Amino acid sequence: MFKNTRERLFYAIIVDSNGEIYSASDVMNNGLNESDVNPEVQQGVKRLFEVVPRLKEEKYKMERYDRTKSKDDPKWRLQRDEIRYKSPNMTFTFDNIAGELTHFYIEEKREKVLNPITKEVAKVKAAQFIQQMMKDSEDYNFVGIARTSGHTGDDTTVGFAVPLVEDSQYVKHFQIYVDDHGNIVGAKATVEESTFDFEDYYHVLETEG
Repeated sequence: MFKNTRERLFYAIIVDSNGEIYSASDVMNNGLNESDVNPEVQQGVKRLFEVVPRLKEEKYKMERYDRTKSKDDPKWRLQRDEIRYKSPNMTFTFDNIAGELTHFYIEEKREKVLNPITKEVAKVKAAQFIQQMMKDSEDYNFVGIARTSGHTGDDTTVGFAVPLVEDSQYVKHFQIYVDDHGNIVGAKATVEESTFDFEDYYHVLETEG
């Protein structure tokens, strides 16, 4: 851990057992502000607040995780340079290179719903979220859907995939979580090989859920 008193920055360098730099991040950073991030991230945050108004009710601390020199594997493509917004109850993350949302989740207990929405409705809600949040939304293909249960309540997980521009052997897998009222309560992007078995993945997800 290094401290720059003049700029009020705390910088953490993580070195693996081989002596290679694993990651570098400015943690507990009192100096990071909107001017330090990709303008597309700033626009993405505004869109996210419009699409999921509940997120606007929190106050967030910004953190940056810069791993651009240590993550060459395409599967780490979305984690090479992250801007993370944290509150006591919520966190959402943007890719600071592409300016796109990669993760968020509303960590709140949800009541049981007597008449939950159908999978078809959840799929429509998730597709609308993709259209509102992702600049290349027309390139996303539906890959699976599953009813799931977690410690916060029941959701429907809807998956979409889009090829990675820089490497056709990989796809970005974007999962949208829709609660039983039809509200978007989370999203998660990961990178998978293009041969990834989505049918099996969502079958197992529903079985376990």
